[in-house]
Amino acid sequence: MHVRQTASSRNVLVCKEKYGDDLLGNAFTCASDRETGAQSPWVSGLPEGVPAGDMPGVAKVNAPVCSGGNDVRIPEAIAGLNTRGPSQATWHSGSVVQLCWSVEAAHGGVFGYRMCCDGTDSEQCFQANPMLTEGGHQWVNMTSKVLPTTDWCTKHRVPDGVQGKCTVSWRWDGGCTQCAPGQTSESSVFISCADVTVKSSSPSPPAPTPAPVPAPVPVPSPTPHHHQCGYSPCKDSEVCCCNGDKQVFYCVAADADVGVCAGSTRCPTKDSCCASEFTFLSVV
Repeated sequence: MHVRQTASSRNVLVCKEKYGDDLLGNAFTCASDRETGAQSPWVSGLPEGVPAGDMPGVAKVNAPVCSGGNDVRIPEAIAGLNTRGPSQATWHSGSVVQLCWSVEAAHGGVFGYRMCCDGTDSEQCFQANPMLTEGGHQWVNMTSKVLPTTDWCTKHRVPDGVQGKCTVSWRWDGGCTQCAPGQTSESSVFISCADVTVKSSSPSPPAPTPAPVPAPVPVPSPTPHHHQCGYSPCKDSEVCCCNGDKQVFYCVAADADVGVCAGSTRCPTKDSCCASEFTFLSVV
């Protein structure tokens, strides 16, 4: 999930800091949304045979919530995933914001957003402050319109009365008995968190000010453009090889044999021409 105010999740920020850009190793494992299996009634609390997506919000999640438990594969990141970091956006209570997340696998079910502002980041706190859609719904159904490697963006209202240093939690309750076309049922709960600041109410519009006297417009000096091949900056003498499905990005010499990008797309320039590797909250 990401916010259109260039916000990033703890998954993205913490995992990149701890594990760098290894998209096939611990960096990917860490940045993928933290998962709690919900296949067994004695573990999930769901009735026998009922997937999490058919009873959203009921299935239990591993604690600490924002890391989806204590994943032994990424011990260096657990504390950071459950600790508040720099605020990624400033909102006002009652305002409507757009949130997005990147879909990498179609698990069916429903998703929604919640908020906690008491510092506990507990599931109880998150469930007490749902961020409803403009239509007043807490959960959004996964449909066949959601394809892998696409951003799924929806608008949600910041709960009235909350303010301060808050955590946004995205929760996807996967699984479905009657899945939409293109969706595969997986009864699991995916969680991810991001840090925002919420002010009490929308500010009043500022008083109009006199129009300034136009000043001569200086001719701007050209600024260098930052080229990226995934997370790797390529040289002017190189082009980007990428595979969006496998999250592979690397630079090769522009005059190299065409077969050097075997299994990947050879881009015409040093910029990636494949889907981006991480977005705000998740890569599932």
